[in-house]
Order: sequence, then structure tokens, then C-alpha cells
Amino acid sequence: MEFNPWPTNPPTRGSTSQRRITRLVGKEPKKVFVLVKMHNWSGRAIYLYHLLTGQMIHIPKPTDEEWAQYLNAPGVTLPRPPSLQATDDTGWVNYAKQEAARLGLTVAE
Repeated sequence: MEFNPWPTNPPTRGSTSQRRITRLVGKEPKKVFVLVKMHNWSGRAIYLYHLLTGQMIHIPKPTDEEWAQYLNAPGVTLPRPPSLQATDDTGWVNYAKQEAARLGLTVAE
């Protein structure tokens, strides 16, 4: 079964591994279109930033299955910039596009 990193019906639920993870994810090798930002302190949360539309989805309390799915999705883990807030959609999208270019990845669905 193919994993689509951009959910059509974003879930909202509850659950607890690594503290901060930032990843570029796509459906095919060398192609990315979602930046996945995960944090695990004072509870878990996942933020998804669509690199083509700029849209952001927040999954405030992902289940263990959701956490594992995004953690293990095919993609590239990035260093996390220290100064961006989760709500800075434009900043995260720009950062992701710069990192994709640096890594030789295509931003496309």
C-alpha cells in the first residue's frame, strides 16, 4: 500500500521517542512535497507543511501508529532551524524548499 504523506482527513487524537524531527517526504524517490515536523515533549505533535500549496496541517496528539508512519515514511531527515515557530508556514516551506534544492531533490507531487 502506498503511503501518501498528505492526509485527506487529518486526524486529531492522543499518545510518546525522539524530541524533534524534521523530514522531507514524498511519494517517490528524489521527489518531495511535504515537510513533516514532529516534536515529542509535553506530548507529541506533528505539523505537515505542503510545499506546493503552503497549507499546514497540525496533528496535535498523534497515535503511536501515526507517529511511526510519519517517522518511517520514505524521505530525508533535515537539521532543524532553531528560530522558526510552528505557525510560520511560509518560513517552514521556504526552509524546506532550500533544503530540497541543496540535497538535489525535486519539489513535486
